[in-house]
Amino acid sequence: MRSIYLYAITLGFTVGVFVESYVAINFLIAVPCAGFAVLLFISAFLLEKKFRKYSICIGLLVVFFTCGIFSMSRANSEHGDSVLMSHAGEKIKVTGVITDEPDNRGMHTLLTVKIQTLSSELIASPTDILVNTFSHDNFAYGDAVTISGKLELPKNFLTTTGKEFDYISYLSKDGIYATMNASTISIDSSGNGSWLISKLYKLKEWFDARLRAVIPNPEGIFEGGLLLGEKSALPADMRADFVASGTIHMVALSGYNVTIVAEGIMRAARLVLARTAAIGFGIFSIILFALMTGGGATVVRASIMSVLALFARAAGRDFNVSRALAIVLFVMLIQNPKILVHDVSFQLSFLATLGLVYLTPIIEHAFRWIPKWGSIRAMASATMATTISTTPFILYSMGTMSFVSIPANLIIAPLIPLTMLTGFLAGIASAISNFLAWPFAWIAYALLKFELAAIHFFAHLPHAFVAVSETPLPAVIVLYVILIGVVIIWYPKYTKSINR
Repeated sequence: MRSIYLYAITLGFTVGVFVESYVAINFLIAVPCAGFAVLLFISAFLLEKKFRKYSICIGLLVVFFTCGIFSMSRANSEHGDSVLMSHAGEKIKVTGVITDEPDNRGMHTLLTVKIQTLSSELIASPTDILVNTFSHDNFAYGDAVTISGKLELPKNFLTTTGKEFDYISYLSKDGIYATMNASTISIDSSGNGSWLISKLYKLKEWFDARLRAVIPNPEGIFEGGLLLGEKSALPADMRADFVASGTIHMVALSGYNVTIVAEGIMRAARLVLARTAAIGFGIFSIILFALMTGGGATVVRASIMSVLALFARAAGRDFNVSRALAIVLFVMLIQNPKILVHDVSFQLSFLATLGLVYLTPIIEHAFRWIPKWGSIRAMASATMATTISTTPFILYSMGTMSFVSIPANLIIAPLIPLTMLTGFLAGIASAISNFLAWPFAWIAYALLKFELAAIHFFAHLPHAFVAVSETPLPAVIVLYVILIGVVIIWYPKYTKSINR
């Protein structure tokens, strides 16, 4: 298949999903689009050869635009079991199985539970709900539970920046359409989920316990966020520092974080390994990261994008990264079209990958004054590229703008791979002996201490951070159009200067 046809298919499907996400298009509009596409395909055989591919390309774009509409329309029509949803606002008793890792928030815990019975009666379509409980029981993935409480439909809310958060759509992308504050909850049995996923979560719990045994808080919380995407709540003042300095992505399981770490690990490996071995080590590290975090959908998406970006940056000119990105995007949207608009991690993953691949060689050329020793220039260029490519989206979606984000990330991000490596070795070594883990733990602790101090410093600079309740979408589009223009003009010129 020619690349232009692949791009037409992916673009058409993506635009169809995007449009249907905001505007419900009547099928009477979609059907004529399909008819128009058929005419284009027929006309392709009547046109001269040099015009034929354009007719086919437009036809494919229209066809898959319609497919995108149908796919998103079908996804939007899912609202969970109708009988269960009809009890919204009522106190009910249900049974189900915990289908995700419990999210311990300190005083309370969030559980994703697939409801199987309502008042002892089987429901037709088992449906996930988000359960909030103050119980201190040791819940785990695969536990069968009985819950009593009030079933509620989720509601959107205003963030601290004054921006409305679409909580309804955020939950629906994961198939969750209701919430419940549990008045009582009990564990009936364990081991009802996937054996593999259960083992992965147990591996994560074991490693987290070993890590916390050798690295104290708050540095330990930071290390847990880097290595495991740990959901433990940061102290309020520390979280405020991360937000103000534009480094909050470092303690969240986001594509931005995974992409930066992937690049840093490969660059660090290049210091002691051959090029091919360094690529393999980087990819292995990302797979290990995905396994250690439980292999959830969010980290899998981020890891796929990061592996792709790393391979593209290292494999050379024979690898068509644009084609690979189009295939990955198309497959992911077929699997779950809601992630295009409602999954911030996926959006950050995609933008960070694009920035890493297309902006890095341009920025690396501008950073010729930075020495190459220890891949400092390459790491700084990758950090700058991903920061630039994601900042407009963060401003639009989250309503936050840190004026110190770039210098803060340039100082801290290059240290993250070493911080992760020493923290990982400390956790593993502590399984044998805390004394054996001490050298690695001390290095990790020193790095974490410096990073937190730097974050605090940047966060408290005058006018470091501003909250924006509403960022015009046209302004964000203009910024990305400018970035695209920069790439089109300068990327071909500086591609050969990528430091492999």
